[in-house]
Amino acid sequence: MTPRIWNAWLIAVLVSVGSSTEAAPQSANYQLVSDGVISGGETCSDGHARVAASAIGEPITNDVATASFKLSEGHFVTQRHLLLLLPHQAPTVNPLASPTAVTTQTLTGTKAPDTALWLNGSQVIPLNADTTWSHQVTLAEGANVLTILTKDLFGNASATITTAILLDTSPPTIPVVTDDGSSTLVFSQLHAAWTSSDPGSGLAAFEYRIGTTPTGGELIPATSAGAATQITKTGLALVQGQLYYVSVRANNQAGSWSDWGVSDGIYANSSAPVISTFSPVDASKFLHGTTISLSATATDADGDALEYQFNGNGLTRQIWSATSTHDWLTTVSDIGLQTTKVEVRDGHGGSATTQQDVYVLRRLVSPP
Repeated sequence: MTPRIWNAWLIAVLVSVGSSTEAAPQSANYQLVSDGVISGGETCSDGHARVAASAIGEPITNDVATASFKLSEGHFVTQRHLLLLLPHQAPTVNPLASPTAVTTQTLTGTKAPDTALWLNGSQVIPLNADTTWSHQVTLAEGANVLTILTKDLFGNASATITTAILLDTSPPTIPVVTDDGSSTLVFSQLHAAWTSSDPGSGLAAFEYRIGTTPTGGELIPATSAGAATQITKTGLALVQGQLYYVSVRANNQAGSWSDWGVSDGIYANSSAPVISTFSPVDASKFLHGTTISLSATATDADGDALEYQFNGNGLTRQIWSATSTHDWLTTVSDIGLQTTKVEVRDGHGGSATTQQDVYVLRRLVSPP
């Protein structure tokens, strides 16, 4: 058995000092001898000696110490074992991971022998001689504060120890991932940024991947981004006309992963449309009230479907459409030098524009 130190415990003893053959001396010099420590006492009016002392030392057995009582004249009065309320060491608890996503945890630690373990005001391990302990607890979501102490046979409590465990079973929010637009002209790198949050235990790290589908990672498999909220991945060899997706998932301090968040896709497109013809030709003249036929011819090297938008006199005459011609019926308000314009786009960030000036002339009015 491991001995325990007991300190500064006040021992008050009342003993008889007289007998049929021995009168009690009227001296105030009584002594308490306990583990070699001597303290004085006093004589009571009824012939008893009251002795008080602070005993310091090791108990002979658990919770038991020896005390001898003597008169100053050297008369031996009595010797007995006193059952003392000795303090015992506080228990310990071994560290646990916190935050955690594991609801059921096993607490372990050490304790004094011949004690029971109490957790948050309830006894969870009965009195036993063990010097180690183990107990399973079910955590509640959020902060769990655990107060632990031991009690001996006589109900004496040790000092209290406190430990806290944060349970976070909710994963972070799915990251919102943003790439650099609908297309890129740079085939050697991709850039993306993202946002996520975790109100429980806080964000810890992210992983990203790059693929040609929202769930793919064939270009770049799942790779740690640390705590960064954006990446620029270089050394790539993107393929013309291919759509690429950047996916990101978040990990919190409790070790839970979110689902993957995915960008809307970015198109590898170094081929912009080329406009080969646009009519009417520059400096053409038209009387007001006549129709100007706007038309264009354009091609795209990677075969993307093209859309056209026409503008005349500062106004959009045809919104984006697959139709490559538009008839503009001029009016009096169009008289003068006007700019006609055609815009062509391929739907993947590639575009082209050209324009030409025309004259809209006032129609002569014949005299009556």
